Amino acid sequence: MRLSYSPFAFRALARVHCQNILSSPSIQSTADILNDLDTQHFKRALLELRSDLLAVEQSGQEAAQTVQLDQTTIGRVSRMDALQGQAMAKESQQRRTIQLQRIEASLQRMEKGIFGLCLRCGEDIHVKRLAFDPTAPLCIACASQGEKG
Repeated sequence: MRLSYSPFAFRALARVHCQNILSSPSIQSTADILNDLDTQHFKRALLELRSDLLAVEQSGQEAAQTVQLDQTTIGRVSRMDALQGQAMAKESQQRRTIQLQRIEASLQRMEKGIFGLCLRCGEDIHVKRLAFDPTAPLCIACASQGEKG
């Protein structure tokens, strides 16, 4: 059975993972900084998200393959639809690749013991920010600065 997710379904899948993290009783911190149990929980969530993305990626590669342009086998409208579907599949594949890279970077930061620290200023990233997006490399202040300038 092949799984095929649209970009909207992919975002919904990531949102469900984030909501599971936010509502999980295994996040122990009442402060703004992570403890070891929190880090373990985030690691499990990141590994699960990576597994789901890899499963989706395998099914999405078929949709991103080259579209046959022979007018004798398919009509012009069908061909246009196939080209649009291919473009959407390629964009989804690119987003999955970026998300997988962010997950791998987060897992590497965990191994180095710097997960939860802002890569720009070195301050702690708020637990709620990490619960929303465990791949966040920057604290909210640094991320906001990047958007402004």
